[in-house]
Amino acid sequence: MQEYATLLSQVERCLYAQVAKGLTSASCKNVFLKRFNITARQFNACRVSLEGKIAACQASQERAIRALLEQLKKLAKQIQLLEKKPSKSFALHQKKRRHHRLNLRLNALQADKKNKKVRLCFGGKKLFKAQYFLNQNKLASHEAWQKQWQAKRDSEFFLLGSKDETGGNQTCTAYLQPNGQLGLRLRLPKSLEAKEGKYLHLCDLHFAYGQTALIQALKEPHGQAISYRFKKDHKSWRVFVSTNLKKAPVLSVETNGMIGIDLNADHIAYVETDRFGNPI
Repeated sequence: MQEYATLLSQVERCLYAQVAKGLTSASCKNVFLKRFNITARQFNACRVSLEGKIAACQASQERAIRALLEQLKKLAKQIQLLEKKPSKSFALHQKKRRHHRLNLRLNALQADKKNKKVRLCFGGKKLFKAQYFLNQNKLASHEAWQKQWQAKRDSEFFLLGSKDETGGNQTCTAYLQPNGQLGLRLRLPKSLEAKEGKYLHLCDLHFAYGQTALIQALKEPHGQAISYRFKKDHKSWRVFVSTNLKKAPVLSVETNGMIGIDLNADHIAYVETDRFGNPI
């Protein structure tokens, strides 16, 4: 599992480097299949995962720009008021300093947006900055930080599903075991086949939430896409499943009567009636 995560994480980071240079992720497919010895579905999973992260960063840029514009607008009003009060010169100076800093940040974000530049830090900015404050972060050395940093970057991988594939996913296929639990057949990358074999079987899985929905998706006659994300925490590997939930039809049976509700300022009144409208 760790080798799988390390490989696909490297694929995703290298793909981001190519996208940052101006290439499209789809144009790198053939080169990456040969370079990393992976299947097309495994590459597509990395591509979709990366595109999702880029889209999230772009949405975050938009939110940050709107927030900064609002902050600058408020600061401008405060500065105008303080300029009319000579006794508030120190407060005015601090407000102008903050206005300048926020304006620089806004200009940087707007430049990134204009140039379609996305800043991704695989492993997280907080952990990346920890290398400069080893004692505060209880790290014995830079090597200890680097080990923790690499483990964080290689702690998860995503496997993309499709409704026209067996079990909704060609790379990770779920099946129902005789004991009612779920099993997963994980297709390993070609680079790991010689040592680990073609498939890895994970048996007797049970999801505390969504087990029924997953079984229904597996039984869908026309097929249903099921995607999986494997993530390692301090205890073990965990698997998260994503699929569409079908809404149950809402049925109204008039012969059962109805419930009338009255919303008031200080209370809610309700009454149940039979099918003739008589209170029960």
